[in-house]
Amino acid sequence: MTLQVWLSDVDEVDLAPAQGTFSPEELARAEQIGSARLRRRFLARRWMARTLLARATGEEPAALAIESRCERCGRLHPASPLAGESGEVWWSSSSSASLAAVAVSPWRVGIDIEQRREHPRWERIARRFYTEDEQRAVAGSADRFLEFWTLKEAYLKAIGIGLPGGLRSFDCTGLSRSLGEWLEGTAHPGWRLRQLDAAAGTVAAVAVEGTPDRIELRRWAPDAGEAR
Repeated sequence: MTLQVWLSDVDEVDLAPAQGTFSPEELARAEQIGSARLRRRFLARRWMARTLLARATGEEPAALAIESRCERCGRLHPASPLAGESGEVWWSSSSSASLAAVAVSPWRVGIDIEQRREHPRWERIARRFYTEDEQRAVAGSADRFLEFWTLKEAYLKAIGIGLPGGLRSFDCTGLSRSLGEWLEGTAHPGWRLRQLDAAAGTVAAVAVEGTPDRIELRRWAPDAGEAR
């Protein structure tokens, strides 16, 4: 089976055709965003997710309830899985600047994408949130630090707890290559992770509880929800 990862530069998305798609809660959240550009990005990301999930489930984009209230923390989290015509549809999303990513899968899945830029405090963050083995592995390499970060966050999002679940709970040094570009670790049986070549200047990773035959890395185009 195939794991699909969709990418889009949401600054290029025309929102006019999306009118009537968003829930009242989404529109209220958008109104609370002070920057017009960030407000547009938020709505474009929601439209992207709704379009892709509608295609996967057979539902209308506006009819989908894509978030639910978490009983543990009280916040809204992606409603995953959704019921599809041929089984469960799991999904995850991430964004960095104008780049948005949505992963759609028949298994639990998480995705994270980050800008590859200088972070003046990355070593301090590693000392605080990474295990001692990881700190040694990333020493002197901001790129390696970001690769570990995306792997950790992808996994934590996939299991439904995100960063509050604790970055130290997933040790990247325990991962080893299996088939192709996939990474596996004995501490997390059944899970596979992979770094993605999503876009220039970014670091991205996906985590999936399953055995995909392949990953389709595709570009989402807003017109008619088709891919290019």
